[in-house]
Amino acid sequence: NLTGERLELTEKNFSEYILIKTIRVLYKCSAVVFYILIENHKKLKHILGLEYLTTHNAYRDYDRERKSFKRDIEKIIKRNVKKK
Repeated sequence: NLTGERLELTEKNFSEYILIKTIRVLYKCSAVVFYILIENHKKLKHILGLEYLTTHNAYRDYDRERKSFKRDIEKIIKRNVKKK
C-alpha cells in the first residue's frame, strides 16, 4: 500500500507516463524511438519538461512496476478527480 512521499512520486511518474504514451501515439513510435526523438529535438524535450521518466530505462522500469500497483493508480485517479 502506497503512502505519503511514495504516493506523490507515483502520481508524478504516472502523469509523465501518460504524457509519454500520448506523445508516442501521436508520433506512432515505440518508447525507444521516443527517447531518441527527444534527445535530438531539444525544443520538444524542453516543452515536455520530463523530470522522472527522463530515460528509456526509467520509463521501462516504471512500466513494469506500474502493472503491479494498478489498484493504487485507481486511488490516485479517484483522489485527483475528487470522486469517491
